[in-house]
Amino acid sequence: MKQLVFERLNSGGVDLSDQETRNALFVIKEDRNLKNHSNENEEAEELYLYGLLALTNLRAFIRAVDKYEVSIEEICIIVEKLMEEKRYLKWYNMVGYGSGDIAGNVVYAFLTFFVMIYLSDTIGLNPGIIGTLMAVAKIFDGISDVIFGSLIDKTHTKMGKARPWMLWPYLGCGVCLFAIFAIPTSWGKTAQYAFFFIFYVMLNAGFYTANNIAYSALTALVTKNENERVQLGSLRFVFAFTTSTIIQAVTFGLVAHFGNDAAAWRIVALIYVVIGIISNTISVLSLKELPFFFCASI
Repeated sequence: MKQLVFERLNSGGVDLSDQETRNALFVIKEDRNLKNHSNENEEAEELYLYGLLALTNLRAFIRAVDKYEVSIEEICIIVEKLMEEKRYLKWYNMVGYGSGDIAGNVVYAFLTFFVMIYLSDTIGLNPGIIGTLMAVAKIFDGISDVIFGSLIDKTHTKMGKARPWMLWPYLGCGVCLFAIFAIPTSWGKTAQYAFFFIFYVMLNAGFYTANNIAYSALTALVTKNENERVQLGSLRFVFAFTTSTIIQAVTFGLVAHFGNDAAAWRIVALIYVVIGIISNTISVLSLKELPFFFCASI
């Protein structure tokens, strides 16, 4: 029996139409109510559960549950074990997920390391005032974290819960990032400060927060396998560190190449926006969220 069930496992599922398998499962089910299991029956019990775990068709799984009178509690245990042990992702899914941090860091790294230099040296704004405006914007950022987390949790679409919030808000990220590095030089200082503050708040407390929270939530929505989640986290770190390093290394050279003026910063920002949109879209489309299962609410 052990060899038979493992063969079914290796082939991707238990075939309930196979008479030998049906007979074996029926015998195991009949032994479930015995108080004193022999070692052989305990092993058979475990193989029975793992046989059900191998089912990938939900309807077939429900039929099996009905036939063998498995309780709700046992169903939840079975599904939980399935989610923990099954492998959900191919290598290209993982690489696609990691590429999402290319998109995140063309915004985060570019803004963090260069916005103050651009605003003070090129636009001529006061660094102290800019720093104060950025600190005030963090207040909105803290509030929006809670709001977007709740909205994502309540979202149910064909794309899933998190992927829509990762995809569409990034377009807003691109617009705001470009706007911050395209402050009209002919405007007065007050208007320039206001222009920067509005788009900075929209970017950090709005679009970037929505995108980043959704991106972080994806690890729990695309796989229940702990090893795969660790691998996704590692890949994310690699992509984030590499992207940040490259941006720090090449940005000044690109700005100098395009003229080292306000127009040059706009061109570089546009290049980063295009790269971000492409990599973010690839990341979203390379993954598929797991279907919601009713045991999650029990």
